[in-house]
Amino acid sequence: FWNVEWFTRNYQQKTPAVAEAMVKMNLDIWALSESSPKAARHLAKYLKDKYGLDFGVGCSEPNAGDGKQSTTVLWNKATVHGEMIEWPGDIPDWCKWTSKGHEPGDFSDLGLEAVDGKIFDRYPGLFRFSLQRDSDQAPFDFLLVPLHLKAMAEGSKRRQLASEILAAAINKASK
Repeated sequence: FWNVEWFTRNYQQKTPAVAEAMVKMNLDIWALSESSPKAARHLAKYLKDKYGLDFGVGCSEPNAGDGKQSTTVLWNKATVHGEMIEWPGDIPDWCKWTSKGHEPGDFSDLGLEAVDGKIFDRYPGLFRFSLQRDSDQAPFDFLLVPLHLKAMAEGSKRRQLASEILAAAINKASK
């Protein structure tokens, strides 16, 4: 998981350094918490053009606008298979809850941070990963939820609620 600060807004300038770090660390799966679909696709293209690495891209909010910070996932297609999957049942509705029980958007026009508000400012997408079939490594299959939760004191109540919701959601999705 990597929070590349302001990657959504400055992805063209930040991509070379981000790609270099990814190549040096040689990890197969990356979850970016301040990204956008456009920024993640740009990064994957750069990795392919500059380093010959073929990374898949998954976006928690595939239709998010270019300026919206959301979460994205990149994976090395040579080693792992990745895909976004749908949360089962009513879990997508859980992700729209606020800590005061209001509908999403109640606080957006104020432009303020608050103790109460949307529990998930960025939709928590659900991704499944498994080892590519032609690998000689031990097989694996797991679920991943890229997150960006509120920081500092104003987010503590929302982080706690998010943790409880995600624990129940993962339990339900795993069955």
